[in-house]
Order: sequence, then C-alpha cells, then structure tokens
Amino acid sequence: MGRYKEAFADFNKLLEIESNNYINLQIRGEIHRIMRRYEEALADLTKALEVKPNDLATLTIREFIYRSIGKHNGALLDLNKLNELLQCDQDDEDDEDTLIEQVFTYFLMGQYNEALSGVTKLLEIKQDSFALVIRAEIYRIMGKYEEALADITRLTYRSMGRHKEAHADLNKSNKFLEFELNYSRVLIKRGRTFHMMGRYEEALKDLTNSLEILPNNVFALVHRGETYRMMGKYKEALADFAMSLEICQMM
Repeated sequence: MGRYKEAFADFNKLLEIESNNYINLQIRGEIHRIMRRYEEALADLTKALEVKPNDLATLTIREFIYRSIGKHNGALLDLNKLNELLQCDQDDEDDEDTLIEQVFTYFLMGQYNEALSGVTKLLEIKQDSFALVIRAEIYRIMGKYEEALADITRLTYRSMGRHKEAHADLNKSNKFLEFELNYSRVLIKRGRTFHMMGRYEEALKDLTNSLEILPNNVFALVHRGETYRMMGKYKEALADFAMSLEICQMM
C-alpha cells in the first residue's frame, strides 16, 4: 500500500503541472481504484474521458468500477460505448496495436471468448511472449487448463532459448537478469495452472523453483502455501503464509 501512496503523490504533482493530461488522470484513477477510493477514481476517469472521450482503456476501467459498486446504469452506458467502439475497430483488426487494445478491453469486460479470439489472431501475426502469457491466463480463467499449460510450456521453452543466448556472452548480464525474472513469472503461472488441475506435486515443484530465483515473491509464497494446504502439509503452508505476510508488512 505504501508504494501506491508514493505513486499517488507523484501523479498529484504531475497533474498540478498539467491538469488535463488524460494518461496521468487515467493512471491516478486506477491507483484510486486499487486503494478502493471508488468515487475519486470515477472523478479522475470521467475527467480523462472529457479530454479523450473514446479511450478504450479508460472506458473499460470506469465500466468495471461502476459494475463493482452497483451503479449498473453507468456501467451499461460505458459497456454500450465500448461495444460501439470495438465494432468500429473491426476494419483495423489486422493492426497489431488495435488487436492488443481490443484483447485488453474484452479481457477486463469479462468477454473471454472475444479476448481469446483476438489474442489468437495476434499470435498468428507475431509469436509474442506477452500474447502467450495473456492467452494462457484467459484459458486458465475459462477452465481450459490443458490449453493454458500448452501455452505456458511454449513460453518456458522460449525463455530457455533466451537463457542459452544470455549465457553465451557473459557481458549480457542485464539480459540474463531479465530472463531470470521472466522465467520465475512463467513458473508461477504454470504452478498455478497445475494447482487448478489438481496436479499438486508438479505445482509445488514449479513454485519452489520460482522461489529459488525470487525468494521474496509474495504471489509464489501464497500459491505454494495454498498448494501445501491442499496436500495436507499444514506446517509448510503456515510457514509460507507467515513469510508472505511478513514481506507485505515490510513493503
């Protein structure tokens, strides 16, 4: 929470200099949302939309907030506007940036079939690691665990390929560090997928390997703790949960 307060202070200063910068308004609105300051979030997002009325990301976040706090009329108006804009974008759907924006919007709206269609088309244009991560997450949410696992496995092999490249030149230490961070995240995602499939031993292995790279990763600790709990290993689960809480308190 401390980091969000720092970010909030930074964006306050930026908006004092340029009060109508829609990107800064959008980001501050999202920070308000994360901190559950929904009215303040709505005020910032509405002001951002006065500057740029057809911005998909801002409309999507505002629709989500309206829906979350029970303001269904506002949510419906934003949803109708989003659908109208997405239909207009169909003519440009071969454009990579447009597709990414559509996938992001559909995903946040909970329209997973449309998001899946968009990200699959994106992968036909370019085999992108980010798109694979998004598609795996969509598959996981939809309960299609085998498909999610297949995408995460592809991502793992791709990361391993970069690993070899990084080791070939010891001067590329930054590249190797980037691999380590990305590989850790991939392991967490695959571990979560194994967990959802009930394959707890494999989940445990991936999450433990991830924690060898990033020992203080709260998400990995929580997911491993939950995996231990499902396996009946309550002592180990408690240790992971306790460590995750300790790290959160230090943030």
